[in-house]
Amino acid sequence: MNTTTVSGGGQQNLLHRRMRGARALLLSLLAVLVFIVPVAAEVSSGTSRDLDAYRTPYPSSSPQGYTLCDIVGIGIAGSNDHVYVWYRNGMVSSGTTSDLARYRSPQPYRLPQGRSPGDIVGIGIAGSNDRVYAWYRDGTISAGSSTDLAQYRAPRAYSLPSGKSPDSIVGIGIAGSNDRVYAWYADGTVSSGTSTDLDAAAPPQSVSNAQGFSSAQIVGIAIAGSNDHIYAWYADCAATGARPQFKMIQDVVIPSQAGQASSKPGTAAPPATLSPATLEALKRPDFKIIADAATPSTPQTPGENPDVKLSPGTTFTQLSTPQATAALNASAWQERLDDITQDGLAVLNDSMERLNAMTQKSATLRIE
Repeated sequence: MNTTTVSGGGQQNLLHRRMRGARALLLSLLAVLVFIVPVAAEVSSGTSRDLDAYRTPYPSSSPQGYTLCDIVGIGIAGSNDHVYVWYRNGMVSSGTTSDLARYRSPQPYRLPQGRSPGDIVGIGIAGSNDRVYAWYRDGTISAGSSTDLAQYRAPRAYSLPSGKSPDSIVGIGIAGSNDRVYAWYADGTVSSGTSTDLDAAAPPQSVSNAQGFSSAQIVGIAIAGSNDHIYAWYADCAATGARPQFKMIQDVVIPSQAGQASSKPGTAAPPATLSPATLEALKRPDFKIIADAATPSTPQTPGENPDVKLSPGTTFTQLSTPQATAALNASAWQERLDDITQDGLAVLNDSMERLNAMTQKSATLRIE
């Protein structure tokens, strides 16, 4: 990942130059430039401890606009072996091991209250009744359907083997033959048990990954209902641009809005920090935050591509013929940043698409 940070007086000078004499409207900010690179994705088939015992890795394709690095959970239905894939933008698709959207293109799914897709550490589908179980980063598990992860049971606690944490889970699957739950970990081990006790049946044991891959490259694991074959999906999400790791930036903040007065006279308005849920939402590989944009202070001629700055409370109108064919209210997504939801993420992505259309070039989305 490449980052560009502009702050203080240097930023003001830069903005003045880019505004071509227009008055500066911004305070200090942090911006991140994300480059998108192709991600090789493959799936193998094997046993719980030998993940390519039956079939060495072969290609697996995601829906258009997605990569395997967008996946937060995978499960295989016991009734028909359809593969269900949940993504970090709040969508779920259905297909085969090699074509993840063959049967159904992505559609929205719901989570329990207070959870976001980034909170999911594993998903499995029970072979006995096709119920979908989702394990979360806070140590809870819910039960539901492919489109409503808590339809049948609200979140309750689950336990892990000694020395393991939810963050160490790389995949969870449920055997079709007996509903036993298997959990694979980043240290190359696997345990088995129940949905609420992940090592009730067997403590962690070593795992042999598919040749050329490591446990850290696993993006999801699922167990076929028909024969208990275990499928493991691999991708190099650590590659530059594959999955931006915003959590590694130590000083990510949203500076206060320019000109906004503090509630306490004589003091500056405090900055708002990005919440963990927001950081997860911003990990989408196609979501770009690019530095060095500015808002023109004078009307543009039709057909001209202005530099654009997205600012709370500001409405931008498409400058084309006829004028005002599209408008974007920036406050719609700005208000959701500290508590990102599925709808909030949809607004963020829609903002980017509409800015692209307005400028007819790679749009700039600025968070301040």
